[in-house]
Amino acid sequence: MHLQITSELKQTLLSQLPSFLAAQRWFGGKARQIAGVELIDTIPISGTEPKSIVLSVAVKYGEGKGETYSIPIITVAHGGLLEDAFSRPEFLAELLEVIKQERELAGDAGRLRGYRAASFAELLGPSEALKPKLVSGEQSNSSVIYGERFILKFFRRIEEGENPDLEIGRFNPTGVRAEPGRRLALRSKNSHCVL
Repeated sequence: MHLQITSELKQTLLSQLPSFLAAQRWFGGKARQIAGVELIDTIPISGTEPKSIVLSVAVKYGEGKGETYSIPIITVAHGGLLEDAFSRPEFLAELLEVIKQERELAGDAGRLRGYRAASFAELLGPSEALKPKLVSGEQSNSSVIYGERFILKFFRRIEEGENPDLEIGRFNPTGVRAEPGRRLALRSKNSHCVL
């Protein structure tokens, strides 16, 4: 299901991304002047309308080191403007499906993989729809609560190397290391988290 980005859509994205980024609460470069953006990769999440795509975007600044962001968008938005896919419950539900089915989605330069630990099925419970709810207080990333059972944290700014949150997620509460490359469904007294 690889969605081809037309040159027209690519030009639209590149022209709108600087102002789109500046308006996002999670964007860390608000105090800096954007000198340019480069589309590194596009990974389709949903082939149904409206189509959702995760963009990897390199942001270059007038001064200092650039940053790379992961930006899920809806391709069919009102007035042709960019729309953050996190504003759509369908997209949030699709993210959980990627994890449930351990799907691997190919992009032009990389891929997105959903992983689940053995405890995921237990935490999921019977085949029920877990209503996604976007957490609004977080500043640098986006988090979604699924039916009071799971929390998904979507990293907006991405960097090379191991993310400390993922490194911590490889250990369960008893300190036993998880399988390499797997994310644990962590359980505490009052909450569950899928990393």
